[in-house]
Amino acid sequence: MKAEEEEQFRLFVLEAGPMLRRMAVAVCRDPHRADDAVQEALIKLFVAWPRISRDVATPLAYARTIVARGLIDDHRRPFRRREVVADVPRQEHGRDFSV
Repeated sequence: MKAEEEEQFRLFVLEAGPMLRRMAVAVCRDPHRADDAVQEALIKLFVAWPRISRDVATPLAYARTIVARGLIDDHRRPFRRREVVADVPRQEHGRDFSV
């Protein structure tokens, strides 16, 4: 990547970073997950920046799409699924099994 493209990307991140984070927090309601999603999106955007800066009319819309899709993918991952606890077994009163 050329120095000029790196500078364009840096300026883009300074301008768009806070907007991307606000959008991510609004979508997932978790500031930590939002930060991770924005960081992952910026990594992907950096890799593709020479092509994006040349071919894409609105890089911000492209970046928002990356963030949104990243949050959706993250939500679908199996380790995110929560287990629902059924009934808690009843304890009989009067018995003491501790020794």
